[in-house]
This record gives sequence, C-alpha cells and structure tokens, in this order.
Amino acid sequence: MSFTKHGLGLISALGICVSVLAQQPITSRDSEDFNYQDVYLREQSDQLVFGNSKIELKFGKQHGEWLSLKSVGAPGEMIVPTPAPVAADFRIDDEWMVEKNGAHYERRTVAFDQARGAVVLKLVLGVGAISSEWQMIPYEWRTRAEGTAERHPSDAEMNLNPRMVHRFAGSPYAFEFVVEYAIFPGEGRIERAATVTRKVGQNILDSNSKKLKGFLFQLPGAAVGEPSECTINIPGIFVPSSYVAPGTPYPRLLNRFIEFYSAPEGGFGTFTVSNKRLNTSIGSWMNTRGETTYLSYLSGDDHRITFLHYELRTMRMFKGTAVRSAIHLVHVAQGGSEALFAQYRQMADESMPLDPHTPDWARRMVILSVFAPYFPGKIKGLTEKLPFYKEIGFNTIWLLPHYLGSYSNIDPLAVDPSMGTSADLKEMVRTAHALGMRVIFDMVIHGFSPRSPIVHEHPEFFEHDELGIAIPHATWGSISTDWASPAYQKYMADYVQHDVREYDIDGYRIDAAQYKSPNWDPHIPYEPFRSGAALDLLAKTMAAMREVKPESIFLSEVWGPLYHSVSNLVHDNQAQSVPFLMEKMDKGEVTAADYKLHIADAYSALPEGANRVFYSRSADTSRYYRFDGYSPRYLAMEAIHAFFGIPEVFAGDPVNPPFPDSDAAVYEYYRRLFKARRDYPELTDGKILLREVDCDNPRIFTGIRRLEQHTSVVAISLSNQAETARLIGNFAEDLNWIDAISGAPIAVHGKVMKLKPFQVLLGRH
Repeated sequence: MSFTKHGLGLISALGICVSVLAQQPITSRDSEDFNYQDVYLREQSDQLVFGNSKIELKFGKQHGEWLSLKSVGAPGEMIVPTPAPVAADFRIDDEWMVEKNGAHYERRTVAFDQARGAVVLKLVLGVGAISSEWQMIPYEWRTRAEGTAERHPSDAEMNLNPRMVHRFAGSPYAFEFVVEYAIFPGEGRIERAATVTRKVGQNILDSNSKKLKGFLFQLPGAAVGEPSECTINIPGIFVPSSYVAPGTPYPRLLNRFIEFYSAPEGGFGTFTVSNKRLNTSIGSWMNTRGETTYLSYLSGDDHRITFLHYELRTMRMFKGTAVRSAIHLVHVAQGGSEALFAQYRQMADESMPLDPHTPDWARRMVILSVFAPYFPGKIKGLTEKLPFYKEIGFNTIWLLPHYLGSYSNIDPLAVDPSMGTSADLKEMVRTAHALGMRVIFDMVIHGFSPRSPIVHEHPEFFEHDELGIAIPHATWGSISTDWASPAYQKYMADYVQHDVREYDIDGYRIDAAQYKSPNWDPHIPYEPFRSGAALDLLAKTMAAMREVKPESIFLSEVWGPLYHSVSNLVHDNQAQSVPFLMEKMDKGEVTAADYKLHIADAYSALPEGANRVFYSRSADTSRYYRFDGYSPRYLAMEAIHAFFGIPEVFAGDPVNPPFPDSDAAVYEYYRRLFKARRDYPELTDGKILLREVDCDNPRIFTGIRRLEQHTSVVAISLSNQAETARLIGNFAEDLNWIDAISGAPIAVHGKVMKLKPFQVLLGRH
C-alpha cells in the first residue's frame, strides 16, 4: 500500500531530536543467536525471528521488511505486510524516501536497554543511492569510447546494484535508516522507533541542507484472528468526516481511508482491534511525550485494514545530522479495548501527567459561555443579567473575546469600544464575584491580525520562512506566533499578569492551541519544530498567572490528553459533535450506548481525575455546522454532560437563533438539572463509573457516580418513545429513584425500569 497515493499532500510541522538511552550491547554479530530471559533472536538465511513467550516477529534480510507478527492464543498473522519494503518511512522535503527508493538491509544489532528493561533489535538500512559527479553526464556520452577497460554502469544499474554504488560512489546511500524494535520479557508490547542519518556524499551539487518532515509508522493489515470477527475502537472526539462508532465491525471499514485529528493534542491517536471470541486485542499509538504531534490514518483494502501514524517531526538535515523519532507502540493484550486503554493511560500518566494544582472549585464548575454583543448594553447588559444566571445554577462565566480583533487578535489588552470600557469589564467581574461566580477570559495565542501594530513592532514574536517573510497561520490566516520565542513567552506572561491584576479574573479558556507549522527562520537559536509546540509556552504562562492568583485555572479548547498537563480542564466535544450525533440518532444509526462508550473510552485512556468539559452547542456550532434548537433529545444530552462531566452552555449571539432565552422552559430545565447536580455531591466530586453498569436497552444511557458511602445510578433516555430497561451491574436494588428534572419519586422494581421519552432518572443509595 502506498502512503502518499492517498493524497495526504505536503504537511510541514514540528520535530525534535530525542537522545538515545544508554544501552548494553549483547551482540552485534549478524551470525549469532541469543536468549535473554524469554526473549530470543534466531538468525536464518533470509529472515530474523525476534520474540518472547507472548509474541513473535519476523523480518526479511533483503529490505528489513516486517514480515510477520504472531501472538499466543490468536491464530494466524496479526499483521499482513503491504507491498512497501518496510513498515516505516521518513520524509525528506516532499518525498517519502523508502517508498521512492526502497531500502537495503545492511546489518542488525541487538542491545539490552537497562532503562526500559527491554531487548532492542536494530535493523540498519540504506536508503537512496548517492550519485558521483561523472553520473551527471548523460549515459550516451559516458559510453562512447571503444575498448575501455571498464564500462561505467548506467544510472539504473547503480540504483539496483548496491555493490556498484559502493564501488563507484564511495558512500553507498544518501541516508542511513535505523528501525528499532524493542520487546519486553513476558509482555506483548512492542516499542518501535527510527533514526535517520544523512550520510556524507560526493555530489558537489548536493544541497547542503535538506528538510526532514517526519516519520511514518505502519501497522499493516492488523487483525486478531479472522478479520470478520473483529471490532475496532478509535477513542477521541468525533466529526462527520472521521466518525467511527465504538465497536464498529471490522468489515465496515474495509475500502475506507480516514484521517483523524492529530495527537496527543487534538485527539488520542489510538487504534484498537479486538476479537471477543479470542479475548485478545491489538492496539497502535505513539508516545511523543508532547514534544511533537502526529496524524493517524486508517486505510482499508478488500481484506485488511492498515493503521498509520505520521509523526510531524521537522528538522534541518545537514550532512552527518541524525534525528530520532518518537516511539510507536504496538500492544497485544488479553481482553477488550479497555485493556489497551489502560496501557495508554499508564503512558499518559508518565509522559503527560495531570497538572497537580487544580483547585477544587474547578471540578464543580457549571460554565456559561457568553458573547458580550448578544446583550443589550453589551458588557453592561451582561452584568445586569448575572443574578439571573446565578439563580439558574451557573457558577462560572466564560467571556468570549472582549478585546480588539476578537479571534483575529489586534490587541488583547484593549477592550473593544463597541462592547464597553475597561471600567465596565471591571464592574462585571466584581458583580460576578459578589454573587459567588468565577470569570474566565478567552485567550488567543496562535497569532495576530495583519492589521495589528504588534506584528510590525515585534517581529521577534512571529514565525518566518527562510527569506524572513512572516508566515500566516495555515488555518486562521493570522500572522503565526512563534511559541518558542523568549520574547513572545515574556509578552504572554506579562499579559496574563496584567489581566489578573487589572480585572481579578480567575483564569482563561485557551483558544486553538493546536500544533502548527515550524519556524524556518535560519537565525533562531533553536530547532524549527519548537515554534509550533505550545506546551512550554502554556506552562510558563500558567506559572506567571499563578504568581498573582494561585487558584486560577486554564481551560483548553483543544481536546487531546496532552493538555491535561498544562490545563485544569479540557473540552471533550467540539462544535459539530452533538448536532451530528443527534442527526444519526434520528436515523437510527447511533444510540445512547454509542455515546456512552465514547465517553467511557476517553475516561479510560486519561489519567484518573482528568476533568472533561462537555457541551452540546458552542459559539461555532451555527457557523461551522448548524443548530436545530433545544429539543427534548438535546436537553437529555445536556443531562449526560451535567452528571458525567463539567457542563458548558452557550448563552447566545445576535445572529444565530434560537437562544436559551427564546423559551422560558429551556432555562427552567437547566435550573432543575443543575439543582439535582448540587443536591448530590457525588455528581460533582464522585468517581465516574461507566463500565460498571450496563443496560439491555441501547437507547438508555447509564452510569454511576460514587463518593465515599454515596452512590448515584443514572439512567437517561435518548429515545422519543417510552422504553423499558433492565440495568446490569453490581449495585443495591433498593435505591431511591426520582425524576431528576421534576423531583418526583419513581417506582423501580429491582433493576427493571420504565422511562418516558427523554426522561432522566436518578437512583441513590
């Protein structure tokens, strides 16, 4: 299977050199087998066999291709290699080098990595023949002389015969490509990585610097046993173009090509394939430690599905430069996909740990997203309505941009005069605090409007190309800021301290902090990739904010697990998610059980205690999708968000009705919903347990919240008809059930209940 033929196009992004861990050599001789605990390497005439008591891998000795993966308890091959020579590649400028040139196996080494406790097999490959100067002359002229002692070979011969390349070119390949496979005694875990080194060539016209634009890792034709028995889970946010329902049957994704959000900031970047009969699963993802991002793809043919991870690691490659990729992980585990998510969670705990300073109030937030132009009187009008919002149950106001330029930032310190004055803004925050509410502002970090004087006054804040021309943001068109620039980092630290001191705000919602293009300005003293990674910038900005107000918080718009380490709360949904799901529910294509599995998978893969913010509508929903109103199903979805996450509601804008104010019953529903949330502390502070309770009716969403001796069992109907459901789980049957919205007691016999259309039931022990 060709990677580039699917039209991925030119993607430029960030990268980093990763230091190689100290290793103890066991052997580097090609002819020698060895054993270490249950790990073994067997050398055959045309293959290498590398395995342990759980898994076995085979590699070809012509191109270093990954031929086979087998697992104890799962018959057949777990991968079926594609025609590509190896299941890894690297991109130089705009070409995938192995795909274009092939790879030639040169040697292998084996080492014991003490730090990881793994045995590491390295396959050393040569990629891209080097041409010497005389090869620049057309073949016709190089072969005119008769009777020469030795005919110079053709270009084709040079490329096909490595010995000739070595003989005539001196250095046989343009790049040394080392693909390593680490396996662990007694485990079904494989860690892959690659290192590319630009070799010194003899071509005087060869460019002194080339651009490395990333690494590709494939899990080719992955399945467990018979593909027809397998299901696929891909956790993360969903959009129409890439939605894969949890537990999708493997055959439904054959002949599909799907691109998913980049990870670990935009999503999880994780694929799992499970075979329930065999009780075995295989998973694939990467561990970049947040230093780089990667794109994940699913590509199916008539028989099998390949998973691909493209790490966007960009560096300048001079002669002798070596760059190592992040780690690609392949896990084979007993059990379903949740067993693999537990492995992902362990990785996230170690490489992207939760911010340890989240205040208690952040976990109890009920957020109202407000846009000042929606209100008569703008900021003053918002201030007048705060007591009403407090009575409904909102305790946090997120104010969308109030400054010049809005999301096309001109000056974040200047209040837009069409919305009010600085004094108006101070009064709004003071009034909210007097009511016991918190206020967070919106922060834009990705760029400034070309009209902003900051663009001209501070060129050191921004990304530039090789010619020194400022780079526009690929998505928003703003002049793209350099997140690694010390000057810009100081500007952001001063900015947040100004706002906290001037307005006494409680934090920020961070807009669109997704990885972006590198800074190719040759004058910067750091690697190009660093300008596109927000982690360091956000960590320093958060620290500066907390110097002034220790209990302040960050809420990240971008959804991936990375941002839990530099934010206190992270969104789970995006503008299209809930309207899209509701459309599919109307067609009978998605159920409440599907949405439950989506949320359960996300929580299973995240470190315990991660705070997820859920919403059904945002300021972007009408602009980028559509909004059909506050239907009973929509409000039932909001109940799910209120009881199993941190809820967020959009107050409205001037041009995209309807608004919650359009129907008094809407805010009354929210008032009763948030009251139930307050009345039962476990619904805010309790552990979220979604896999511990099930239901025989897929149209009913079920879950548990548990805090010390209190347990609440929740059942929410997303059906427009009356439904009967039997709960399945280990909890007491003598619960006191109520309708969570009306407060009326409900009779439930044992674990069998009857629900009205879109009813929300709450049972407490």
